[in-house]
Amino acid sequence: MNKTIPEAQYIDMANDNDIYSVGFDREWAQEWAEDGVFITKFDDWLKYCGDVRLSGYGRNSGRKLWQVSREIQRQAYRICKENSVSINQEEVTQ
Repeated sequence: MNKTIPEAQYIDMANDNDIYSVGFDREWAQEWAEDGVFITKFDDWLKYCGDVRLSGYGRNSGRKLWQVSREIQRQAYRICKENSVSINQEEVTQ
């Protein structure tokens, strides 16, 4: 069984340094995985999510994910990783 990490679709900030919520689509991640595209590492995840704009409170609101500190990027990554999608090998097309 393989796992893939869903992409962040939006990120809401609670303040300058803390994330309030992250939106993601697990079904979309599953479709990508079934097509053979797996996101399993931070750098791969950031490549797909780097242009997501942050909203909410704090000085980072309005910035894109690639423009903020690694700590904030990692917070969003951990939230998405906790919601990883499991895919059976039989479902993956070659």
